[in-house]
Amino acid sequence: MLNLKSLHPEIHDEFTAGHFTVSKTGRKFSSISIDQAHEQLNALIKGDGGAIGLTDNDSALTRWTTAGPEVVRILQEFEGSVISATDDCQHHEQQRSFQRRFQADVDCLVHTLRDESPFGCLKDREIRVLGSHSLADSSVAESISTAAETGHNQVTKFVDERLKGSTSIFEPLP
Repeated sequence: MLNLKSLHPEIHDEFTAGHFTVSKTGRKFSSISIDQAHEQLNALIKGDGGAIGLTDNDSALTRWTTAGPEVVRILQEFEGSVISATDDCQHHEQQRSFQRRFQADVDCLVHTLRDESPFGCLKDREIRVLGSHSLADSSVAESISTAAETGHNQVTKFVDERLKGSTSIFEPLP
């Protein structure tokens, strides 16, 4: 694959054009790999009323071998007409209704964080739980208020011991 561009440029061009998947619906985000599409086709053939169990009866197997591909084609044509009638070729997150719900959710979150911030009383070492407005444990408040300082101290210690000092960088961290 690393040498594909130089050894087989025409195949490389097909790959970069996206011709390595199968799209059964025409939607941009619903392509599947070729082998997965083949397995789904096999499932259609082997499904209810399909080729399973026909190997015992030669005439039935012959009829199915002849008609099977046409049955699958008709099924796919039907499924395609049902899908294409409602298909707008957009990802579901690109639809207006989704975008409106998402914007409303973001607005609600911003409102909650502005008006009901759990860190509003941090100077008093109190943190409130957003959903219940109950006070968080004092150890949680202490941990949050000293997190930046603790992280800075740990980085400084690591650099001094491991990068500047004599402790190997591969030694386990305590």
